[in-house]
Amino acid sequence: MAKSSFAKSNNDRFLTYLLVGFAAVIVSLVVGLILYNIFSEELTYDSFDHITDFYDIEDQPEDQYLVYFYSESCSICTDIKLQVLNFADDNEADVKVYFLDNLASTGKDRIVTDPDTLATMDGTPSLITVVDGQITHMAPGYVQVLDTFEAINDGTYDFN
Repeated sequence: MAKSSFAKSNNDRFLTYLLVGFAAVIVSLVVGLILYNIFSEELTYDSFDHITDFYDIEDQPEDQYLVYFYSESCSICTDIKLQVLNFADDNEADVKVYFLDNLASTGKDRIVTDPDTLATMDGTPSLITVVDGQITHMAPGYVQVLDTFEAINDGTYDFN
């Protein structure tokens, strides 16, 4: 009977060690995720400068910049959000990207009164290139937006 008691004791210790080890791994993972979230800087739309009025699109201090039109409710904007934010944070041309929340902005009457410059920009996602206070390119739609980013990073984009 001594053997049976010894085997049972070893099995109990093994299960205890197994459970303690498992709990330690889970606690370590949770603490690691909490620390990662605390110390990592996640990019959001709010991480960047915004234009809040359509009338201010061509009135920013840089000689050349981009204006990205988005909406939080736009599913395609959500699909490409990470690519857009990463480009705005770090791009080969070091071009400034302003953001314009299409639903929260004022001055939308400009789309109607200035059809030559903004007629195609009433949807999201869209991108405008501004050089010396003049809109030089419009990229309506996610394919055109991402193609513009790629051309800028490749050095093949003509801002004029």
